[in-house]
Amino acid sequence: MEFACTTVASIVNPDVGDLALSDLGDAFIRTTLADEFAQRLRVRLSFFKGEWFLNLDEGMPYYQLILVKGPTDRIVRTVFGNAIFATEGCAALVSLDYTISRTRVMTLNFACKLEDGTTFKSTDYPPFVVLR
Repeated sequence: MEFACTTVASIVNPDVGDLALSDLGDAFIRTTLADEFAQRLRVRLSFFKGEWFLNLDEGMPYYQLILVKGPTDRIVRTVFGNAIFATEGCAALVSLDYTISRTRVMTLNFACKLEDGTTFKSTDYPPFVVLR
């Protein structure tokens, strides 16, 4: 399942998910709210419900609501809309759309207003892939 909504923040190496380092070993860090929001959302979307033994209710309900046969449009929009809006830095969800291909790949596109007034578009960032 692939989500084109997601994000690899600029401080993350998109190839391996590690910190991007210079030749001298210094981390490249950008401090824009959009990059911070992208990283926060990536972490939120990577966290499966029931994965943390201390609170089985935390996380995205992929197995319970999304990765099921024929998830309803209302449920998909609600689950992802709530996850995006609840991510620190989001002031308002402007648009949310998704497609599911014949090969069962979900592409989620959205735009939201951030707390600093900028518009965050999912298409400005590399896709986030959920593999289980």
